[in-house]
Amino acid sequence: MKISKIVCSLAIATTLLTGISFKASANQPLGIVTRRSEVQPEGSAREIQGTFVLENVTEYPLILQIQPLETRSYNFKFSEEKLLLKPGQSAPVKFQGAITQDGKWQINVEIKQLSEEGVLAGRHTVDLYFLVKEGKYQVSTYEKLFLTPDVRDSQLGNSFESSMDDGSIPRAPQTIKRPRMEQLLEMDREAILKIPTETGGKEGRSTEPIRTIKPGLIRQPIIKPNPIFKPNSDTNRLKATTINAKGRFSWKGTDNQLHSAFGWRVRAWQKDGSSWKKVAEDWIQSNGSWQLQFPKSSGTVKFQYVAFNDFFTPQNSSGDTYRWVGPQRSSISTNHDEGGWFADTANGAVRGLGEIYDEGMNLWSKLYWNGGINPLRKKSIDVVFPNTTYDCGNGSGNPWSCANTGGKIWLIPSHATRNGVMQHELSHQINYEYWNNKLPPNSGGSHSLGSCYTPGLALTEGFANFMVFWTQAPRNSAPSAGFDFEVENPAFACKNPLGRNESWVASTFWDLHDTRADGKDNLWFNHEGAVPGIYLRTGKKDSMADFHEIYRNAANPEHRTIIDDIFRQNYIIP
Repeated sequence: MKISKIVCSLAIATTLLTGISFKASANQPLGIVTRRSEVQPEGSAREIQGTFVLENVTEYPLILQIQPLETRSYNFKFSEEKLLLKPGQSAPVKFQGAITQDGKWQINVEIKQLSEEGVLAGRHTVDLYFLVKEGKYQVSTYEKLFLTPDVRDSQLGNSFESSMDDGSIPRAPQTIKRPRMEQLLEMDREAILKIPTETGGKEGRSTEPIRTIKPGLIRQPIIKPNPIFKPNSDTNRLKATTINAKGRFSWKGTDNQLHSAFGWRVRAWQKDGSSWKKVAEDWIQSNGSWQLQFPKSSGTVKFQYVAFNDFFTPQNSSGDTYRWVGPQRSSISTNHDEGGWFADTANGAVRGLGEIYDEGMNLWSKLYWNGGINPLRKKSIDVVFPNTTYDCGNGSGNPWSCANTGGKIWLIPSHATRNGVMQHELSHQINYEYWNNKLPPNSGGSHSLGSCYTPGLALTEGFANFMVFWTQAPRNSAPSAGFDFEVENPAFACKNPLGRNESWVASTFWDLHDTRADGKDNLWFNHEGAVPGIYLRTGKKDSMADFHEIYRNAANPEHRTIIDDIFRQNYIIP
């Protein structure tokens, strides 16, 4: 369906992006926002028609690309394939759709935001919610569809019921290299001080000895205590016959595939009279396997699976963690195989939980294998998901995604499947940890990828943006697909005043890290953890310009003029 372009400005009440007091330290960037969505309350699921209104809340023009949605279960087409919105301008987009299967449906309309030159400058998601029964739809909301009461096991902490993995659901390929959980927890906090800063590039490798920043010049890292939980070690009970239990646990994603529940916890519960007692607990490994040992007893047994770890803890708005439980076993053998089970995180109140958890584990794994950086805070980071109430302190009343220095993250439902949001917010928390929760002046509040704000906001948001690219993209690439903007050359972004745009700050970090020669970027730090490591271990600075001399002095002498060129070509220094 192709309908002629409609560009107009609607008189819609908006919330200004400046002059607002923010409770959160860091918010997801804004670009296009959905101001209104209209559709008939009910009708035939094969004949859905409606309109949503988009507004450009940035200070620069944006071209919107809206692609048709086509799956086995639904298809949606839009009146606009390409739409230009100038700053402050709004426009309606009409849609026609058909849903061919009954059920609860969250339709995510992904919209690319491009500069006038065609450079990727952000992404936006319009969420449409429908309940379909017997071919008829009803317009709904996330809360009505997914935050309704579920069947729970009230005896074991209000747990969801897990589902058996009978092999009928396809498994997603595992492409990320992951260590054992024990390795992650044993990461050396002092290792960040020893990351070498030798550089490679145009002039070749230096023969100078590896240099490190002196520990006395920065805040000493906090040594993480032992893991939160340990298996039961009551020596008197272990003298009895021991149960050796094993199994596999996965999560079903919004892609309708099974993924290993890497980094989740598994617990064995045994009934003691009328109450349940936890007798063992351990980690689920990268392939989804787990093993537990506990004393044999005549009591019945259940196995429970909990989504939390020492790095981050997903929880609902009441602070309650997410748990699943398997069937009750009246008796089990000495060598018990529980088999394969999974948590359905494609539906219900936990839709998208698997995706945000996996993103966090991928960041942690990359920091282990490539970074040599321990990301753990003093306390596991609280991740409130889904956030359906908190507007991140911006006064708009519309829930958003953000983080604060108190060790808390809020994520709205649609950001669960938006690539990189969880990693961006966790990177803020790592920043806060190594900088002892000290931030540059005026570094919070609403922002966009293309506008200029304060040097402090550009610095901290630019670092969090960079860490998504650092985690997901090979350093010899020019990443853009799947991400929010063109990090190699964010030509859409504000260039002056210097050092006040987060996208150019991220580009500077990337040019110091990547091994591609582009522009005057002919340098890279050989160790993959050097660029984030130097930033974190240096401690609080107020701007990216403050890091110019720090990275310059860390590099090999023959490469220091290239450091100057990188900072200049990314509009950080004159």
